[in-house]
Amino acid sequence: MKSRTFVSILILVLVVLIIAGSYATAENEHDKKAQSVIAKNGKIKIPTGEINDGKAHFYYITLDSTKIVFFLLMDNDEVIHAAFDACRSGSCGSPRSRYSQDGDYIVCYHCGDRVQESQITIGQGSCPPASLDQTYGRFYVTITLADLEQGKRFFI
Repeated sequence: MKSRTFVSILILVLVVLIIAGSYATAENEHDKKAQSVIAKNGKIKIPTGEINDGKAHFYYITLDSTKIVFFLLMDNDEVIHAAFDACRSGSCGSPRSRYSQDGDYIVCYHCGDRVQESQITIGQGSCPPASLDQTYGRFYVTITLADLEQGKRFFI
């Protein structure tokens, strides 16, 4: 009886380690996709030509030793959306959720909630990414360091 209990516990521990390892691997792969950006004069400028393919493009900047990850996406109507790579509400249990793209949807890695790309900055759904203020013109998307600082709480 004791050996069965031991084997059951051992199997359970192994399953938990495998799941945790696969989640950590997905997070590491996700972080590798993010490009580093540098601010000049209190702003980040990203060429719109980099993001006009309908795909989410992930970027990061380190502020006071905190890595802040965000993404930009130009939707089918050529509207540019910016959001932190973190859940606005933390309702899925993970404020640092991380997102990926599946067609016209942004999907939370943690809970699987799907948010239509045109709704990203509106915050609909149970696990919407936290929106990030930005301005854009014909050539650049501009994000201020002050706006990035406001999202720092999601990454601490």
